[in-house]
Amino acid sequence: MFNTQSGDGDYNVYPSRSLRTRDWKYILNLHPEFQHQTHDTRHRTGNGILYWRSWQEEAKTNPVAAAIVKRFVERPAEELYDLRADPYEMHNLAAESKHAARVASMRAELRAWMKQQGDTQTVFGKPLLIGDPVTLLPEGGG
Repeated sequence: MFNTQSGDGDYNVYPSRSLRTRDWKYILNLHPEFQHQTHDTRHRTGNGILYWRSWQEEAKTNPVAAAIVKRFVERPAEELYDLRADPYEMHNLAAESKHAARVASMRAELRAWMKQQGDTQTVFGKPLLIGDPVTLLPEGGG
């Protein structure tokens, strides 16, 4: 099964593509230099932003929370998850040499599908680069 994420206004300008089998998930993050943000992290009002702010506050003094916040915002170019052993996708295996053949195979299959679909890898919206300040957006995504 293939999946695309191309953006949601300025709320989430983080294009990615993925391939999932029964046991594995491969994610290709097209622009890992962009911050991953969502409605919950950029909307001016609502429970989502309050929840996100609570994580950011906790991250100031809790290294575990800081790692979770960083992992959410900063994504690597490629991700690979063993869904049987890691159904919550907590352990990215893409950089492990023992999974290099699987990563290469899934990458090639995903790229072939992207080509078949005419995927131009267009970036929709205005991205935030890693390190840029996060601006909150009004209803509608800015």
